[in-house]
Amino acid sequence: MNNILKKTDDVTNESIVKDAIQKAGGVSAVARLVTKKSGKNYSYQSVQSWISQDRIPPKYIPIISDVTGIAKSTLDPIVFQEQ
Repeated sequence: MNNILKKTDDVTNESIVKDAIQKAGGVSAVARLVTKKSGKNYSYQSVQSWISQDRIPPKYIPIISDVTGIAKSTLDPIVFQEQ
């Protein structure tokens, strides 16, 4: 079974964000990953805010996409349109 979410799946943006964070190892793991990849200290609270805002900041989507296998266009269909 394919675990990668697609825009056509019956999910909200919030569940996509939550699913992506969970697949990446949880909020703390994502904060550490973003800190490592970006070179800037990124907090648990910052990642938690992605869930409350129902979106991942576009500059972090490639990192999350690489780790989870979820397409960038699924994580943010406006910024990363399918071609």
